[in-house]
Amino acid sequence: MNPVFRIFSSLGLTVVLLAFSMVLVFFGTLDQSRWGIHETQRLYFESFYVLTPALSLLKMVAGGSFDLNLAWFKIPLPGGFLLGGLLLVNLVCAHFRYFKASWKKTGIALTHAGVVLLLVSGFLIAFLQEESQMYVDEGGVPVNFSTDFRDAELVLIDTSGEDVDRVTSIPRSLLKPGSVIELPELPVKVRVEAYTPNAGAAIGANLLRHYEQMLQNPQVPPAQKRELTEAVDGLKSGEALVLGTEGRTLLSKGTLPLKGFAERMGGVIQEQPESFQDNESNIPAVVVSILDENGETIGAWMVSAGFGGNIPPQTFDYGGQTYQIALRFKRDYYPFWIQLKDFSHDKYPGTEIPRNYSSDIILNDPGKGVERPVKIYMNHPLRYAGLTFFQQSFANNDTTSILMVVRNPVWTWPYIAVLLVGLGMCIQFCISLSRFIRREQKGRPA
Repeated sequence: MNPVFRIFSSLGLTVVLLAFSMVLVFFGTLDQSRWGIHETQRLYFESFYVLTPALSLLKMVAGGSFDLNLAWFKIPLPGGFLLGGLLLVNLVCAHFRYFKASWKKTGIALTHAGVVLLLVSGFLIAFLQEESQMYVDEGGVPVNFSTDFRDAELVLIDTSGEDVDRVTSIPRSLLKPGSVIELPELPVKVRVEAYTPNAGAAIGANLLRHYEQMLQNPQVPPAQKRELTEAVDGLKSGEALVLGTEGRTLLSKGTLPLKGFAERMGGVIQEQPESFQDNESNIPAVVVSILDENGETIGAWMVSAGFGGNIPPQTFDYGGQTYQIALRFKRDYYPFWIQLKDFSHDKYPGTEIPRNYSSDIILNDPGKGVERPVKIYMNHPLRYAGLTFFQQSFANNDTTSILMVVRNPVWTWPYIAVLLVGLGMCIQFCISLSRFIRREQKGRPA
Protein backbone atom coordinates (compact mmCIF):
# COMPACT_ATOMS: atom_id res chain seq x y z
CA MET A 1 0.00 0.00 0.00
CA ASN A 2 1.23 3.47 -0.85
CA PRO A 3 2.58 5.08 2.38
CA VAL A 4 1.02 8.45 1.54
CA PHE A 5 -2.37 6.81 1.04
CA ARG A 6 -1.90 4.89 4.30
CA ILE A 7 -1.30 8.17 6.18
CA PHE A 8 -4.27 10.01 4.67
CA SER A 9 -6.60 7.07 5.32
CA SER A 10 -5.47 6.37 8.88
CA LEU A 11 -7.68 6.72 11.94
CA GLY A 12 -4.82 8.47 13.72
CA LEU A 13 -5.02 11.37 11.26
CA THR A 14 -8.75 11.61 11.96
CA VAL A 15 -8.12 11.91 15.70
CA VAL A 16 -5.42 14.55 15.20
CA LEU A 17 -7.62 16.64 12.90
CA LEU A 18 -10.57 16.47 15.28
CA ALA A 19 -8.29 17.49 18.16
CA PHE A 20 -7.03 20.51 16.19
CA SER A 21 -10.64 21.35 15.37
CA MET A 22 -11.49 21.47 19.06
CA VAL A 23 -8.47 23.70 19.76
CA LEU A 24 -9.46 26.01 16.88
CA VAL A 25 -13.04 26.32 18.16
CA PHE A 26 -11.74 26.98 21.69
CA PHE A 27 -9.43 29.86 20.73
CA GLY A 28 -11.86 31.19 18.13
CA THR A 29 -14.62 31.39 20.73
CA LEU A 30 -12.34 33.32 23.09
CA ASP A 31 -11.14 35.69 20.36
CA GLN A 32 -14.72 36.43 19.36
CA SER A 33 -14.93 39.01 22.16
CA ARG A 34 -12.20 40.98 20.38
CA TRP A 35 -13.17 40.59 16.73
CA GLY A 36 -16.89 39.88 16.66
CA ILE A 37 -18.59 36.91 15.01
CA HIS A 38 -18.09 37.87 11.36
CA GLU A 39 -14.37 38.69 11.58
CA THR A 40 -13.65 35.70 13.84
CA GLN A 41 -15.31 33.41 11.34
CA ARG A 42 -13.15 34.86 8.57
CA LEU A 43 -9.92 34.66 10.57
CA TYR A 44 -10.34 31.23 12.13
CA PHE A 45 -12.77 29.20 10.06
CA GLU A 46 -12.57 30.65 6.54
CA SER A 47 -8.78 30.50 6.31
CA PHE A 48 -6.01 27.94 5.90
CA TYR A 49 -4.09 29.07 8.99
CA VAL A 50 -4.37 31.59 11.80
CA LEU A 51 -1.88 33.14 14.22
CA THR A 52 -3.66 33.25 17.54
CA PRO A 53 -2.43 35.17 20.63
CA ALA A 54 -2.63 32.10 22.85
CA LEU A 55 -1.24 33.57 26.11
CA SER A 56 -3.54 36.60 26.04
CA LEU A 57 -6.57 34.41 25.38
CA LEU A 58 -5.64 31.89 28.07
CA LYS A 59 -5.33 34.76 30.53
CA MET A 60 -8.96 35.58 29.75
CA VAL A 61 -9.90 32.03 30.77
CA ALA A 62 -8.19 32.59 34.11
CA GLY A 63 -10.52 35.51 34.79
CA GLY A 64 -8.49 38.35 33.37
CA SER A 65 -8.85 40.52 30.30
CA PHE A 66 -7.06 40.43 26.97
CA ASP A 67 -3.44 41.41 27.67
CA LEU A 68 -1.90 43.44 24.84
CA ASN A 69 1.56 42.97 26.38
CA LEU A 70 1.31 39.22 25.75
CA ALA A 71 -0.28 39.53 22.31
CA TRP A 72 3.13 39.26 20.65
CA PHE A 73 3.23 35.55 21.47
CA LYS A 74 1.23 33.88 18.74
CA ILE A 75 0.98 30.23 17.82
CA PRO A 76 0.06 29.05 14.32
CA LEU A 77 -3.05 26.92 14.04
CA PRO A 78 -4.54 25.25 10.98
CA GLY A 79 -7.62 27.17 9.83
CA GLY A 80 -11.05 25.82 9.09
CA PHE A 81 -10.44 25.45 5.38
CA LEU A 82 -7.29 23.39 5.94
CA LEU A 83 -8.85 21.16 8.62
CA GLY A 84 -12.05 20.69 6.62
CA GLY A 85 -10.12 19.85 3.46
CA LEU A 86 -7.92 17.33 5.23
CA LEU A 87 -10.94 15.74 6.94
CA LEU A 88 -12.61 15.41 3.55
CA VAL A 89 -9.54 13.75 2.04
CA ASN A 90 -9.19 11.52 5.11
CA LEU A 91 -12.82 10.39 4.92
CA VAL A 92 -12.65 9.61 1.20
CA CYS A 93 -9.35 7.71 1.52
CA ALA A 94 -10.55 5.75 4.55
CA HIS A 95 -13.75 4.86 2.69
CA PHE A 96 -11.85 3.34 -0.25
CA ARG A 97 -9.36 1.63 2.08
CA TYR A 98 -11.73 -0.09 4.46
CA PHE A 99 -15.10 -0.14 2.69
CA LYS A 100 -16.02 -3.23 0.68
CA ALA A 101 -18.99 -2.82 -1.62
CA SER A 102 -21.92 -4.84 -0.32
CA TRP A 103 -25.65 -4.32 0.09
CA LYS A 104 -25.10 -4.99 3.80
CA LYS A 105 -23.15 -1.71 4.01
CA THR A 106 -25.59 0.44 2.08
CA GLY A 107 -26.29 2.53 5.16
CA ILE A 108 -22.59 3.19 5.76
CA ALA A 109 -22.14 4.29 2.14
CA LEU A 110 -25.07 6.74 2.43
CA THR A 111 -23.76 8.08 5.74
CA HIS A 112 -20.31 8.70 4.26
CA ALA A 113 -21.87 10.38 1.22
CA GLY A 114 -23.87 12.67 3.51
CA VAL A 115 -20.78 13.67 5.52
CA VAL A 116 -18.83 14.38 2.31
CA LEU A 117 -21.70 16.49 0.96
CA LEU A 118 -21.88 18.37 4.27
CA LEU A 119 -18.17 19.24 4.12
CA VAL A 120 -18.35 20.26 0.47
CA SER A 121 -21.41 22.44 1.10
CA GLY A 122 -19.58 24.16 3.96
CA PHE A 123 -16.78 25.16 1.59
CA LEU A 124 -19.18 26.37 -1.09
CA ILE A 125 -21.28 28.38 1.36
CA ALA A 126 -18.16 30.14 2.65
CA PHE A 127 -17.26 31.20 -0.91
CA LEU A 128 -20.69 31.79 -2.45
CA GLN A 129 -22.98 33.08 0.29
CA GLU A 130 -23.65 36.83 0.28
CA GLU A 131 -25.43 38.79 3.01
CA SER A 132 -26.85 42.29 2.93
CA GLN A 133 -29.62 44.35 4.51
CA MET A 134 -32.72 45.96 3.10
CA TYR A 135 -34.26 48.95 4.87
CA VAL A 136 -37.95 49.39 4.07
CA ASP A 137 -40.03 52.24 5.52
CA GLU A 138 -43.62 51.70 6.54
CA GLY A 139 -45.82 53.31 3.91
CA GLY A 140 -42.72 54.51 2.05
CA VAL A 141 -41.55 54.08 -1.51
CA PRO A 142 -40.84 50.55 -2.81
CA VAL A 143 -37.22 49.40 -2.48
CA ASN A 144 -35.34 47.32 -5.06
CA PHE A 145 -31.85 47.11 -3.53
CA SER A 146 -30.05 45.89 -0.43
CA THR A 147 -26.91 47.26 1.21
CA ASP A 148 -23.76 45.50 2.39
CA PHE A 149 -22.45 47.50 5.38
CA ARG A 150 -19.17 45.56 5.39
CA ASP A 151 -18.23 46.71 1.90
CA ALA A 152 -18.16 50.01 0.02
CA GLU A 153 -18.14 51.27 -3.54
CA LEU A 154 -17.22 54.52 -5.25
CA VAL A 155 -19.92 55.52 -7.72
CA LEU A 156 -20.00 58.03 -10.54
CA ILE A 157 -23.61 58.81 -11.40
CA ASP A 158 -24.55 60.40 -14.70
CA THR A 159 -27.51 62.57 -13.67
CA SER A 160 -28.07 64.12 -17.09
CA GLY A 161 -30.88 61.74 -18.02
CA GLU A 162 -34.45 62.89 -17.50
CA ASP A 163 -35.81 59.67 -16.02
CA VAL A 164 -32.86 57.34 -15.39
CA ASP A 165 -29.47 57.84 -13.72
CA ARG A 166 -26.56 55.85 -15.11
CA VAL A 167 -24.40 54.49 -12.28
CA THR A 168 -20.79 53.36 -12.68
CA SER A 169 -19.54 51.44 -9.64
CA ILE A 170 -15.90 51.02 -8.56
CA PRO A 171 -15.45 48.29 -5.89
CA ARG A 172 -13.57 49.01 -2.67
CA SER A 173 -10.80 46.56 -3.61
CA LEU A 174 -9.66 48.93 -6.38
CA LEU A 175 -9.47 52.01 -4.14
CA LYS A 176 -5.73 51.85 -3.53
CA PRO A 177 -3.84 55.14 -3.07
CA GLY A 178 -1.91 56.09 -6.20
CA SER A 179 -3.86 53.81 -8.53
CA VAL A 180 -5.48 55.14 -11.71
CA ILE A 181 -8.77 53.43 -12.56
CA GLU A 182 -9.84 53.24 -16.20
CA LEU A 183 -13.58 53.57 -16.85
CA PRO A 184 -14.33 52.26 -20.37
CA GLU A 185 -17.95 53.39 -20.21
CA LEU A 186 -17.04 56.96 -19.17
CA PRO A 187 -14.80 59.63 -20.78
CA VAL A 188 -12.92 60.19 -17.50
CA LYS A 189 -10.49 58.33 -15.25
CA VAL A 190 -10.20 58.19 -11.46
CA ARG A 191 -6.97 58.53 -9.51
CA VAL A 192 -7.13 57.53 -5.84
CA GLU A 193 -5.25 60.00 -3.64
CA ALA A 194 -6.14 58.50 -0.24
CA TYR A 195 -8.46 55.87 1.21
CA THR A 196 -9.33 55.10 4.84
CA PRO A 197 -11.54 52.11 5.81
CA ASN A 198 -12.93 54.00 8.82
CA ALA A 199 -12.91 57.76 9.21
CA GLY A 200 -14.91 60.81 10.15
CA ALA A 201 -15.34 63.69 7.72
CA ALA A 202 -15.50 67.09 9.39
CA ILE A 203 -15.08 70.80 8.74
CA GLY A 204 -11.46 71.66 9.48
CA ALA A 205 -12.22 74.79 11.54
CA ASN A 206 -14.68 72.93 13.76
CA LEU A 207 -12.28 70.03 14.25
CA LEU A 208 -9.47 72.46 15.15
CA ARG A 209 -11.57 74.12 17.86
CA HIS A 210 -12.57 70.74 19.23
CA TYR A 211 -8.96 69.54 19.46
CA GLU A 212 -7.82 72.80 21.07
CA GLN A 213 -10.49 72.41 23.74
CA MET A 214 -9.37 68.83 24.39
CA LEU A 215 -5.77 70.01 24.85
CA GLN A 216 -6.92 72.28 27.66
CA ASN A 217 -8.35 69.32 29.56
CA PRO A 218 -5.78 68.26 32.22
CA GLN A 219 -7.19 64.70 32.28
CA VAL A 220 -6.08 63.96 28.74
CA PRO A 221 -3.20 61.39 28.82
CA PRO A 222 0.24 62.61 27.64
CA ALA A 223 0.27 60.22 24.66
CA GLN A 224 -3.07 61.54 23.44
CA LYS A 225 -1.89 65.12 23.97
CA ARG A 226 1.04 64.52 21.65
CA GLU A 227 -1.33 63.19 18.98
CA LEU A 228 -3.68 66.14 19.45
CA THR A 229 -0.81 68.62 19.24
CA GLU A 230 0.35 67.15 15.94
CA ALA A 231 -3.20 67.23 14.58
CA VAL A 232 -3.66 70.85 15.67
CA ASP A 233 -0.41 71.86 13.96
CA GLY A 234 -1.55 70.26 10.74
CA LEU A 235 -4.97 71.92 10.89
CA LYS A 236 -3.53 75.34 11.75
CA SER A 237 -1.22 75.23 8.75
CA GLY A 238 -4.25 74.68 6.55
CA GLU A 239 -2.48 71.88 4.65
CA ALA A 240 -3.94 68.82 6.39
CA LEU A 241 -6.49 67.01 4.26
CA VAL A 242 -6.33 63.50 5.81
CA LEU A 243 -5.28 63.02 9.45
CA GLY A 244 -4.13 59.64 10.72
CA THR A 245 -5.16 58.01 13.98
CA GLU A 246 -1.97 59.35 15.61
CA GLY A 247 -2.63 62.92 14.51
CA ARG A 248 -0.04 63.04 11.74
CA THR A 249 -0.98 64.34 8.31
CA LEU A 250 -1.40 61.45 5.85
CA LEU A 251 -2.33 63.62 2.86
CA SER A 252 -1.70 67.34 2.38
CA LYS A 253 -3.72 69.60 0.18
CA GLY A 254 -0.55 70.50 -1.68
CA THR A 255 -1.27 71.14 -5.31
CA LEU A 256 -4.56 69.19 -5.39
CA PRO A 257 -7.26 71.26 -7.11
CA LEU A 258 -9.85 70.62 -4.42
CA LYS A 259 -13.52 70.91 -5.27
CA GLY A 260 -16.81 70.42 -3.48
CA PHE A 261 -16.89 69.82 0.26
CA ALA A 262 -13.11 70.00 0.71
CA GLU A 263 -12.88 73.36 -1.05
CA ARG A 264 -16.05 75.15 0.02
CA MET A 265 -16.27 74.00 3.64
CA GLY A 266 -12.64 73.17 4.41
CA GLY A 267 -13.42 69.50 4.85
CA VAL A 268 -10.87 67.12 6.33
CA ILE A 269 -10.82 63.38 6.99
CA GLN A 270 -9.91 62.10 10.44
CA GLU A 271 -8.86 58.43 10.32
CA GLN A 272 -10.25 56.22 13.09
CA PRO A 273 -9.38 52.69 14.23
CA GLU A 274 -11.15 50.05 12.21
CA SER A 275 -13.93 48.30 14.11
CA PHE A 276 -14.79 44.61 13.75
CA GLN A 277 -17.72 44.44 16.16
CA ASP A 278 -20.96 43.09 14.76
CA ASN A 279 -23.07 46.02 15.99
CA GLU A 280 -20.74 48.69 14.57
CA SER A 281 -20.11 49.83 11.02
CA ASN A 282 -16.94 51.31 9.61
CA ILE A 283 -17.43 54.58 7.71
CA PRO A 284 -14.92 54.66 4.83
CA ALA A 285 -13.74 57.86 3.15
CA VAL A 286 -11.71 58.56 0.02
CA VAL A 287 -10.05 61.44 -1.82
CA VAL A 288 -10.07 61.04 -5.61
CA SER A 289 -8.95 63.11 -8.57
CA ILE A 290 -10.94 63.05 -11.80
CA LEU A 291 -8.82 62.98 -14.95
CA ASP A 292 -9.96 63.84 -18.46
CA GLU A 293 -9.23 61.82 -21.58
CA ASN A 294 -5.75 63.37 -21.84
CA GLY A 295 -4.86 62.60 -18.22
CA GLU A 296 -5.26 66.22 -17.08
CA THR A 297 -6.78 66.75 -13.64
CA ILE A 298 -10.29 68.19 -13.62
CA GLY A 299 -10.43 68.41 -9.83
CA ALA A 300 -10.13 66.48 -6.57
CA TRP A 301 -13.06 65.54 -4.35
CA MET A 302 -13.39 64.19 -0.84
CA VAL A 303 -16.30 61.78 -0.29
CA SER A 304 -17.38 59.66 2.65
CA ALA A 305 -19.98 56.95 3.21
CA GLY A 306 -21.07 59.02 6.22
CA PHE A 307 -22.17 62.04 4.19
CA GLY A 308 -25.80 62.79 4.99
CA GLY A 309 -28.31 65.29 3.77
CA ASN A 310 -26.37 68.17 5.35
CA ILE A 311 -23.54 67.70 2.83
CA PRO A 312 -24.47 68.71 -0.73
CA PRO A 313 -23.80 66.19 -3.51
CA GLN A 314 -20.28 66.25 -4.94
CA THR A 315 -20.71 66.96 -8.66
CA PHE A 316 -18.71 67.96 -11.73
CA ASP A 317 -19.47 68.71 -15.37
CA TYR A 318 -17.58 67.24 -18.30
CA GLY A 319 -18.44 66.84 -21.96
CA GLY A 320 -21.86 68.38 -21.49
CA GLN A 321 -22.80 65.80 -18.84
CA THR A 322 -23.25 66.23 -15.10
CA TYR A 323 -21.75 63.58 -12.85
CA GLN A 324 -22.13 62.99 -9.13
CA ILE A 325 -19.35 61.40 -7.06
CA ALA A 326 -20.27 59.41 -3.95
CA LEU A 327 -18.81 56.79 -1.68
CA ARG A 328 -21.51 54.55 -0.30
CA PHE A 329 -22.01 51.08 1.08
CA LYS A 330 -22.21 48.47 -1.65
CA ARG A 331 -25.64 47.99 -3.18
CA ASP A 332 -27.18 44.98 -4.90
CA TYR A 333 -30.08 45.86 -7.19
CA TYR A 334 -32.94 43.48 -8.03
CA PRO A 335 -35.54 43.36 -10.84
CA PHE A 336 -38.38 43.50 -8.29
CA TRP A 337 -39.60 45.86 -5.57
CA ILE A 338 -40.63 45.39 -1.96
CA GLN A 339 -42.99 47.82 -0.24
CA LEU A 340 -43.70 47.70 3.49
CA LYS A 341 -47.38 48.08 4.34
CA ASP A 342 -47.19 47.38 8.07
CA PHE A 343 -44.55 46.43 10.64
CA SER A 344 -45.48 44.76 13.94
CA HIS A 345 -43.30 44.60 17.04
CA ASP A 346 -45.00 42.29 19.52
CA LYS A 347 -43.86 42.08 23.15
CA TYR A 348 -44.64 39.75 26.00
CA PRO A 349 -47.42 41.28 28.14
CA GLY A 350 -46.11 43.55 30.87
CA THR A 351 -42.51 43.46 29.62
CA GLU A 352 -40.25 45.03 27.00
CA ILE A 353 -39.04 41.61 25.86
CA PRO A 354 -39.73 41.18 22.12
CA ARG A 355 -41.89 38.23 21.23
CA ASN A 356 -42.09 38.61 17.46
CA TYR A 357 -41.18 40.93 14.60
CA SER A 358 -43.22 40.76 11.41
CA SER A 359 -43.42 42.70 8.16
CA ASP A 360 -46.43 42.77 5.89
CA ILE A 361 -45.03 43.57 2.45
CA ILE A 362 -46.10 43.78 -1.17
CA LEU A 363 -43.81 41.91 -3.56
CA ASN A 364 -43.93 43.41 -7.04
CA ASP A 365 -42.04 41.84 -9.96
CA PRO A 366 -43.29 43.40 -13.23
CA GLY A 367 -41.06 41.19 -15.37
CA LYS A 368 -42.80 38.04 -14.10
CA GLY A 369 -46.21 39.55 -13.54
CA VAL A 370 -46.00 38.97 -9.78
CA GLU A 371 -47.72 41.26 -7.29
CA ARG A 372 -48.77 39.65 -4.05
CA PRO A 373 -48.81 40.28 -0.28
CA VAL A 374 -46.29 38.42 1.86
CA LYS A 375 -45.81 38.21 5.61
CA ILE A 376 -42.21 37.88 6.81
CA TYR A 377 -41.65 37.09 10.47
CA MET A 378 -39.18 35.34 12.75
CA ASN A 379 -38.18 31.88 11.44
CA HIS A 380 -40.50 32.34 8.44
CA PRO A 381 -38.50 34.03 5.68
CA LEU A 382 -39.47 34.87 2.13
CA ARG A 383 -37.66 32.90 -0.57
CA TYR A 384 -37.80 34.49 -3.99
CA ALA A 385 -35.55 34.70 -7.08
CA GLY A 386 -32.72 32.78 -5.39
CA LEU A 387 -32.77 35.11 -2.36
CA THR A 388 -33.95 34.62 1.21
CA PHE A 389 -35.40 37.57 3.14
CA PHE A 390 -35.23 37.17 6.92
CA GLN A 391 -36.82 39.48 9.46
CA GLN A 392 -33.73 40.83 11.23
CA SER A 393 -34.51 44.02 13.13
CA PHE A 394 -36.29 47.38 13.06
CA ALA A 395 -35.54 51.10 13.40
CA ASN A 396 -37.08 54.57 13.59
CA ASN A 397 -39.59 53.77 16.35
CA ASP A 398 -40.94 50.64 14.66
CA THR A 399 -41.57 52.39 11.33
CA THR A 400 -38.62 50.84 9.46
CA SER A 401 -38.20 47.12 8.94
CA ILE A 402 -34.69 45.72 8.46
CA LEU A 403 -34.58 42.57 6.35
CA MET A 404 -31.52 40.36 6.06
CA VAL A 405 -31.07 39.36 2.42
CA VAL A 406 -29.09 36.16 1.84
CA ARG A 407 -27.98 34.81 -1.52
CA ASN A 408 -26.89 31.19 -1.13
CA PRO A 409 -27.16 29.01 -4.25
CA VAL A 410 -26.38 25.82 -2.28
CA TRP A 411 -28.66 26.42 0.71
CA THR A 412 -30.40 23.07 0.20
CA TRP A 413 -27.17 21.04 0.26
CA PRO A 414 -26.77 20.89 4.08
CA TYR A 415 -30.38 19.69 4.40
CA ILE A 416 -29.78 16.97 1.81
CA ALA A 417 -26.54 16.00 3.58
CA VAL A 418 -28.24 15.64 6.97
CA LEU A 419 -31.05 13.68 5.32
CA LEU A 420 -28.53 11.28 3.76
CA VAL A 421 -26.73 10.79 7.08
CA GLY A 422 -29.99 10.12 8.92
CA LEU A 423 -31.27 7.81 6.19
CA GLY A 424 -27.97 5.92 6.08
CA MET A 425 -27.96 5.40 9.85
CA CYS A 426 -31.57 4.16 9.78
CA ILE A 427 -30.88 1.75 6.92
CA GLN A 428 -27.73 0.41 8.61
CA PHE A 429 -29.62 -0.01 11.87
CA CYS A 430 -32.37 -1.96 10.10
CA ILE A 431 -29.84 -4.18 8.31
CA SER A 432 -27.99 -4.89 11.56
CA LEU A 433 -31.26 -5.55 13.37
CA SER A 434 -32.43 -8.05 10.73
CA ARG A 435 -29.08 -9.88 10.87
CA PHE A 436 -29.33 -10.03 14.66
CA ILE A 437 -32.88 -11.41 14.50
CA ARG A 438 -31.86 -14.10 11.99
CA ARG A 439 -28.95 -15.21 14.17
CA GLU A 440 -31.25 -15.40 17.18
CA GLN A 441 -33.76 -17.46 15.28
CA LYS A 442 -31.13 -19.92 14.06
CA GLY A 443 -29.81 -20.40 17.58
CA ARG A 444 -33.18 -21.27 19.11
CA PRO A 445 -34.02 -24.95 19.81
CA ALA A 446 -36.85 -26.46 17.76
